Amino acid sequence: MAQRRPPAITLRLVMLEMQGFDLAYITSLTNYASSTISTILASPEAINIRREIQARVIDTVAEIQTDLQAIAPTLLQEKIQLALTAKSENVRNNALTGLLELAGHVPVKQVEIRRATLIEEELLRRSIRIRRKRLLRRRLWMG
Repeated sequence: MAQRRPPAITLRLVMLEMQGFDLAYITSLTNYASSTISTILASPEAINIRREIQARVIDTVAEIQTDLQAIAPTLLQEKIQLALTAKSENVRNNALTGLLELAGHVPVKQVEIRRATLIEEELLRRSIRIRRKRLLRRRLWMG
């Protein structure tokens, strides 16, 4: 026995819901009452559609990961060749940067050069003087 196809509105409402749209927005798009939309989205058909979509997405992601893992060595060799032999300096630079990132060497995005303020410098000097005095007292006390 062939499986009955869900009504198009059920599929459309589930897709809108899964895209993150709220009930008020879906109501404005479809001209259905919010109670009707809620009833349709709570129906067994809508629940089955959600499950099927989620299962297909998971299957697709796993399939893509498997395919990419299989060709990863070839892609890496291609990137290395580009890094070493490309005529364009921009292409070489991008390939080299990509290889460094793959190896875990991520370039610093921002460097901050900061000079201590006068107050910070004075506090540091006082702190050093206090530490010296304490150290001298300990040495004198210990003998």
